[in-house]
Amino acid sequence: MSTLPRTGEAVIIGVTSRTGRETARRLLREGWNLALTARRTEDASEVADSLLAEPDAVGAVTGVAAVDLCDEGTIDSFLSNRGEKGVLDLLVVAGAPFKEQSIESWTMNDFKEQAAAQAAGPALLAAGLKDELARSTRPGGATVVLFGDVHARLRPRAGATPYLLGKASLESLVPILAIDLAPTRVFGISPGVIAWADSFEQSRRDRYLERVPLGRAGTVEEAADLVMALAEAATYTTGIVIPIDGGRHLR
Repeated sequence: MSTLPRTGEAVIIGVTSRTGRETARRLLREGWNLALTARRTEDASEVADSLLAEPDAVGAVTGVAAVDLCDEGTIDSFLSNRGEKGVLDLLVVAGAPFKEQSIESWTMNDFKEQAAAQAAGPALLAAGLKDELARSTRPGGATVVLFGDVHARLRPRAGATPYLLGKASLESLVPILAIDLAPTRVFGISPGVIAWADSFEQSRRDRYLERVPLGRAGTVEEAADLVMALAEAATYTTGIVIPIDGGRHLR
C-alpha cells in the first residue's frame, strides 16, 4: 500500500487557539509549509516564532496575517495577498469567539457577530481559496477542516445560544461546501471539551464529565491527530461532521 506524502501547503485560521496552535505544531514537525493567521498579525507572529524555535520543527512559516472572521475587509486583504497561482493542500479554521451568555442578555448584534465569525467568515475564506485548493496534487486532493461544537446540534445546551447557533450554521455549511468545493474534501470536527476553558470551575468540570462516557476531557493533541487523519487518510470521504467529545453527544 502506498503512503501519502506528509508535506504540503496549509493555512491555519486562528493559530492562537489551542487547537490551532497544536495543529500548526504537528504540521511543522512533519515538514509542511504554513500560513498562519490570528486577529492581530503580531499574535500570529509570536506563535510562529515560538513554534519554529522548537527543535523538531522542520517545516516553514511562509506568512502571517491578521484575519478577523467578523471583518470582511481582513478576509479580502488576506485573500488578495495570496496571489493568483498558489496551491493549497489544507485549510483549517480553528479559531472563533466563544461566548457564554444568558437569554436575558441576547442582542441582535450578538447573533450577527457569531453568524459572521462562525459561518460567513469561514465560507468566504473557503470560497476565496477554492482555486488554490483545486490545484492540490496530494493523493485525495485538498482538505478543508472546520471546527464546530457538539452542543450546537448533537447535544444542545443553554447558556451560549448566539455562539451555538453560529456553530450550528458552520456544521450545516460542511456538506454544502463539500458540493461547492468538490473535489476538495470538506470536514467538520465537533468538539465537546478539548482541554478546559480557564473559567470553568472544578465543580462544573466534574458535572460535565459525569455525562461523558469516556470519563475525561479531550486533548489538543487528539484534535490535531484527527485533523491529520482527515487530511492524510480519509481520501474517499467528504461532507461529514465528526464528534470528538468522548461520547458526550450520546447522553
